[in-house]
Amino acid sequence: MNVSNYSPCPAINQWEKAGASLTSTLKNYSKLCQTLGHDSLSEGARPDDLATRISSALEVHAALSRELIGCTTALQKARNKLVSPFFKLPEEIISTIFIDVVYDFNDPNAPDFVPPSEDIWLLYRRLYQLVGVCTSWKYIAMEETKLWSMILFDQNHPTQRQVSLQRSGSSKLYLAAFNPSPTISRKLINILTEYGHRFYAINFEFNAGDNAVVRDLIATLVQGNTSSSLTELSIRAASAYYMTTRPPEPSDYIIPHDHPQSDSFKNILQNLTTFRTSGALIHWDNLAFSTRLVELWINKLVLGYDEKVIPFIQTLSSASNLRNLTIISVLTFHSSVSVPSMGTASAQHVQFPHLQSLFIQDIYFNTLRLLLPTIAPGSHRLTFFLSPKNLRFNRVEDVDSDDDELEDLADVDFTVLCKILEFIRIDTLIISGFNGFGVDVWLTGTMIYQLLKVIPTLKTLKLDYWIFNQDLWENIRPLWTIQDNSNETPVLALENLYLTAATIPDIQGFQEMVINQSLRRVVLGGAAHRVDRTVSSSGRFQEGSSLVKWLREHVKEVRVVHMIDRLDEVYSDSWRLW
Repeated sequence: MNVSNYSPCPAINQWEKAGASLTSTLKNYSKLCQTLGHDSLSEGARPDDLATRISSALEVHAALSRELIGCTTALQKARNKLVSPFFKLPEEIISTIFIDVVYDFNDPNAPDFVPPSEDIWLLYRRLYQLVGVCTSWKYIAMEETKLWSMILFDQNHPTQRQVSLQRSGSSKLYLAAFNPSPTISRKLINILTEYGHRFYAINFEFNAGDNAVVRDLIATLVQGNTSSSLTELSIRAASAYYMTTRPPEPSDYIIPHDHPQSDSFKNILQNLTTFRTSGALIHWDNLAFSTRLVELWINKLVLGYDEKVIPFIQTLSSASNLRNLTIISVLTFHSSVSVPSMGTASAQHVQFPHLQSLFIQDIYFNTLRLLLPTIAPGSHRLTFFLSPKNLRFNRVEDVDSDDDELEDLADVDFTVLCKILEFIRIDTLIISGFNGFGVDVWLTGTMIYQLLKVIPTLKTLKLDYWIFNQDLWENIRPLWTIQDNSNETPVLALENLYLTAATIPDIQGFQEMVINQSLRRVVLGGAAHRVDRTVSSSGRFQEGSSLVKWLREHVKEVRVVHMIDRLDEVYSDSWRLW
């Protein structure tokens, strides 16, 4: 635009005219002030009267000075905003940036796991930091209703809850509610009644055994017309460990059979796209999901005896458009009378036509041998977190056993487990040697060889708290070694290798594996040796170390993590906001 042809808007014209008038008036006033004493006294003014008038004028000067300071501040802010590259962005883009900053839960420097309530307070801290930067940022943040859409309900912070509800405008809301008492809070009922139609997600936590709280919640959701807007529901029963030692009793279920709220609960589930549950016992054989459900996360669930596994999977398959399925610590009790045969399980393949990812962790053998073969093969990526439980039957008489004492408890031969896995297409395998105190390498080199040999589809191997010694490399070397005159391909063809809190005393064996596997990505954390069962800081793997330099020469993508960092999947069973 040609500046010479630019015609200022009326606001600029008014401001410039007022400024010119102020300047002219101030010049005239300055001259009068300089001659006031001489001229007024020569004209017969009384000195005491003049002094009083001057004192009044000086007070006016002080007020004018404050006004001028305010004008200067306002103009400086306006100028700085106009010349700042950030404020040249449209306000909608700035709001989007603010939302991304406030709701970013992928901070690599954050603790591995924090409770959902701490995540929410982290969100609030970020929000108020933005508000405190400057007036312009405060205005944008206050007007962006999505920044205030996270509603925390607990017993201690009612003020923040009300502030968020007021500033959220008409935005859809996420409610994180923690109800520690055996009866539902009247304040929570009031919130759900008044704002229920705006909640798209509810994350509800209660104490195990206080099942009436859940039933009251469902009744309130229906009365407040929340069921029509709710698309994400998360329910967690805290301290539910006692229910894992025996088959469920009727009183353990959050909603008994034929309860008046049973149909209401089913109707709520029909609208969901995401359902997450941990520790809450549900009559799964009495449920059916809709085509809307795309994500299902199940943790700490007691089904009963083994015969419940196949009906449970069949219920899950009613969500025909399910894309992401996570099954962690789903428990059944072994019974020689009620256990279906392996042939029965494989013959009753259950289809998940749109499934993209399946995550399995912490499952006893008697449950696993039915669960894995029942899920029909497909194009989905299966991530299997191998654990000592996979080698144990869960029996009712084992209730007094100490899970930390693995000796003499492995009542399944490892070859039997491998025979089951041989027919399962596994994309990612995870193994951890952490026992709560340090390293417990519970698989021998021979066992790892047997395992990897039956999983030719394996693309990603993730090992946590593991020791890579000579015994391991010597046992698994045949998996990638082929004869020069052979037309066979190596059994193992990994693309990604993750090693966290690892010990690699045999660097040469590790390098041989890397070269022969043609890896695309390596994530490495740990050290060359250990002291007193902990990772030693001496010889740790870090940027600039000889092994990391070597890896960068042979692998396309290398990421080095802290020596005590763990795999993300180690915390997969942790209760989170989303």
